[in-house]
Amino acid sequence: MGYFDSIQGRPIIRDHKALSFTYVPKELPHRDEQMKRMFSIFKSVAESGVSQNVMLHGRVGTGKTALAKRFSMEFKEWAASKNAAVEFEVVNCRRRTSNASVVLALTNHFDKHFPDRGFSVPEMLDVIKKYLIRDHIHYLVILDEADVLLRKAGSDLIYILTRFEEEELRDQGSVNLILVAQENVMDLMDEASRSTFKPSNVVTFERYTEKALYDITEQRVDLAFHPRTVDHEVMEQMAAIASETGDARRAIDLLEKSGQLAEEEGVEYVNVEHVRKANAIAYSTLDTSKLDELDRAKTVVLLSICRALRKASVVTTGEVQKVYKVVCEEHDEKPRGTTQFWKYIQDLSARGIINTKRVKQGAEGLTTHITLTEASAEDLEAELARRLGR
Repeated sequence: MGYFDSIQGRPIIRDHKALSFTYVPKELPHRDEQMKRMFSIFKSVAESGVSQNVMLHGRVGTGKTALAKRFSMEFKEWAASKNAAVEFEVVNCRRRTSNASVVLALTNHFDKHFPDRGFSVPEMLDVIKKYLIRDHIHYLVILDEADVLLRKAGSDLIYILTRFEEEELRDQGSVNLILVAQENVMDLMDEASRSTFKPSNVVTFERYTEKALYDITEQRVDLAFHPRTVDHEVMEQMAAIASETGDARRAIDLLEKSGQLAEEEGVEYVNVEHVRKANAIAYSTLDTSKLDELDRAKTVVLLSICRALRKASVVTTGEVQKVYKVVCEEHDEKPRGTTQFWKYIQDLSARGIINTKRVKQGAEGLTTHITLTEASAEDLEAELARRLGR
């Protein structure tokens, strides 16, 4: 047995590929509306040979690139059933920031061995044109992070590609642009390039809701994890944290890191504390100077919260208050009354150390749910206990 065989814990993650940011699942949760809109725009390409150009925009982690890829895969298959040939290529414009490097990538789709030097942009476009005319291909060109290319190289290439059909192909194929960016890049184009995009051919991607992030997390658990290793409470915690930004990438990243932490510990499943630790490693914004500002009474309350949250993703003020009485006794601290205790909770929330949310309880009552996302409850508890023991 080798060294790594001896140190690895029980496998929890069974397919890391399904946790990659570049992985495109067969189904994209909560993006049916955008998929239907894309099909509505592009079906004329296969049915009538009419080219289309579209702009996809939304914040990081809202599924733009994944949808562009999945749509192109599905559309290629559908078009084949209509006896129409569709090919597509994805170009990351943050990696390829010049017109020449972008067109080279588009040329390499048809000729993997095409030389990367010695040919101008017009010459490479002529090569692409020959392939499109020969096989009557409708080419979907996906320019990911198109804003980077537009800011660095201008919109000349956009104009050339959108006019390619009418000037070069003459109904023997088509070039169709799918621009992907965090912002609507129309303002980065000159008027001539902008005029080739129909105002209605803009597809917006809103931030994912907490419910959507839960569904995305659940899908990736099914795809990537061994059965019964991630429960609903853990997935809810991940979705709640990622909902701060509406970013699916954050949810998927938390899922993978949490699984890795569980494997390192040699346990059989992921728990909420793994999620907090994963978030603290990658995303924590908790400044330890905030802890320096707490007096002893507030530190005891925070310690009580951490202890109550050891194995739970959320606790109520009543649950914390029970633990608080025990912690006060351990540290020779006089328990404060309910009113003062509640003021301490509000203060900790205002400082951004904990999260609080008022929720209905029963027919008429209200309670406060308390969560901790910026640090591991276990690690923070140890730090607070150390401070109280000084």
